[in-house]
Amino acid sequence: MKKRMALLDGGFIRMDRTESPQHGTVTIVFRIPDGSDDGFPLRLADTMRQHAATGARFNWVLSTDFVDNLFPAWKIVSPNEIDLDFHFRVARVSAPGGETEFAEIVSRISAVPLDMSRPAWEVHLITELSDRRFAILLKMHHAIVDGMTILQTMIEWLSADPAATDTPPLWAFGVPDVPATAAATEPNSRGALASIRDAASSLAAVAGAAKATINAARHRRNDGLHAPYAVPKMAFNKTITPDRSISMTVLDQSKFKAVASDIGGTLNDAVGVVLGTALRRYLADVDERPDRSLVAGVLTSLRTAVETTAGGNVISFIFADLATDTDDIADRAQRVVRSTRAGKEHLLGLGKNAMRYSMMMLLPYIVANITGTGHRMPLYNIAVSNLPGSRGPLYLNGAAAEAMHPTTIIYNGAAVVLVIISWNGKLCFTFNSCPTAVPRSDRLGAYLADAIATIEGSSVSTSLRGD
Repeated sequence: MKKRMALLDGGFIRMDRTESPQHGTVTIVFRIPDGSDDGFPLRLADTMRQHAATGARFNWVLSTDFVDNLFPAWKIVSPNEIDLDFHFRVARVSAPGGETEFAEIVSRISAVPLDMSRPAWEVHLITELSDRRFAILLKMHHAIVDGMTILQTMIEWLSADPAATDTPPLWAFGVPDVPATAAATEPNSRGALASIRDAASSLAAVAGAAKATINAARHRRNDGLHAPYAVPKMAFNKTITPDRSISMTVLDQSKFKAVASDIGGTLNDAVGVVLGTALRRYLADVDERPDRSLVAGVLTSLRTAVETTAGGNVISFIFADLATDTDDIADRAQRVVRSTRAGKEHLLGLGKNAMRYSMMMLLPYIVANITGTGHRMPLYNIAVSNLPGSRGPLYLNGAAAEAMHPTTIIYNGAAVVLVIISWNGKLCFTFNSCPTAVPRSDRLGAYLADAIATIEGSSVSTSLRGD
């Protein structure tokens, strides 16, 4: 049995390159339950090995049939064709097992491409972290599933009950199909004339959005809309190597909510203001600060807007001004909020046409990444993805899940991406970067913490509200 890939999913297969393997990772940090000894993680690993890989998508392998080389497809294989010892591995953090050593091992695992002759996933159980902690890292090809879906799956995999001890491993739990919406499952009986009208309406909407984007690139608009590919070129937009540097930090979500309230924006806007403040300091450190502001490509899910039942990637970008060219925090906040609002209205306002417009917009980006030439016309300076996580405590066989750290893909011309996920009152920040293009990236997490403290102590709320 085969599953033909959607166009965007197949694009991730085409974009696989030595320096830019098309997989993402999700790492969950756990604490050994009270009353259990330090051998708990290894006993957990032995229990997990007793389950075969029967879960949906964990039994997909890339088809190599001639036609499928032209139009990529997944082939579903039986559990006895999957070598579990290859896909599930135990790794030990070097002493003393602190954050530096943890980041190093996650970076090494993330840098290694998946073996595409096998099902495109790995699970690593990382032991001997300090403070009686361990971690589970899932690595999966982006053509199989988008980031939002795999995060939701992993949250559903965990239990709100600390006494639950019968949780199967991820490869037996699987990734469920996305439920169909009413609009997506409703039969279309309107006839050919209605279809022609829909096509004409769609073409007009996409053409209008494209015109607005071109005008934004030419600086003819003053409503905050930023265009793709119209960004200052700097170190983040150089070619990359296969090496990876993962930097992780966890901060209180309440601090960002307070900033969001002060600036009259969303939690995402607050993250943008803090990130812009931290990046301005970082750029000064590495002696690089472009005259123009850095622009963030903010990953945006279109699944609701386009009402699709597809299980693959239904994502796009909006483009946000990070105002790194100013020291004025109030000015930065106003610019961030204005640009994100304009970007959302521009993209999500297209409704069911949003994916058509996005494919047109992203086509040069996809071609550039297939050919490794993304540094010649970068789409953005830094990619940012802010995702919902867990609002309450979750457990794996009694072990509390303390943090989640996802990563996604970097490319030539896009050497750093930041993923943020909310987790039980915290925000988990994870930078994935190429250390050649983004030196000393381990400072970025510390600079975020300093930036939120600076903004809390500033007069940003007074400046914006006119109090």
